Amino acid sequence: MLVDTPFNRYIVPPEQGVWLLPHVDHEVQCLTDVSLVSFYIATEMRHDMPKECAVLEISPFLKVLIYEARDFTDHYSWEDSQGLHLRLILQTLSEAPAAVYQLPFPSDKRLVKVLNCIQQTPSNHDSLEQWGDVVGASSRTLSRLFKKETGLHYTEWRQRLTIQIAIRKLIQGNPIAVVADELGYASVSAFTYMFRSKTGMTPRLFKGKQVR
Repeated sequence: MLVDTPFNRYIVPPEQGVWLLPHVDHEVQCLTDVSLVSFYIATEMRHDMPKECAVLEISPFLKVLIYEARDFTDHYSWEDSQGLHLRLILQTLSEAPAAVYQLPFPSDKRLVKVLNCIQQTPSNHDSLEQWGDVVGASSRTLSRLFKKETGLHYTEWRQRLTIQIAIRKLIQGNPIAVVADELGYASVSAFTYMFRSKTGMTPRLFKGKQVR
């Protein structure tokens, strides 16, 4: 899935979940067939959950818990077996590590122009100095704005955008070599190294998880 909020974009591959805070406007786009299970957690139960929206790693154990809870009714007691099951899901969710599929959105019009240009031409690996000539700002100004508006340095933000584009293309069935070329990598091995360093798995393994 692709989840957009006013401030961030989240890619949610298989074996992942997205945590959204209350009252956050969001739009969900399914890039492939999706089976979705949603949990709504009362305010008083959220104290151990992340304080910001995030993509969470879903362990095999947690996946089984979620699968078994799909058929629970609304008529459960917090003290009965179903309530105990849901409390275990909540506890396990609160301990789930955050994944790297979050992309903070900038609002400055110059950074937005950079974002749009890279999305249209993902193979573009221009430096901040080169982007400065395009958007009319110094590289120092752009560097400061990226850190202020996204919390990330440009190189890290650029890599996260690359990961999001790569995941979307891989999910859509594009061959790894084609994705690597479209993203401007000189070789599949260079693309694989980047992808594995950011996601913990190779593109081939990631594609394999899509068909299970």
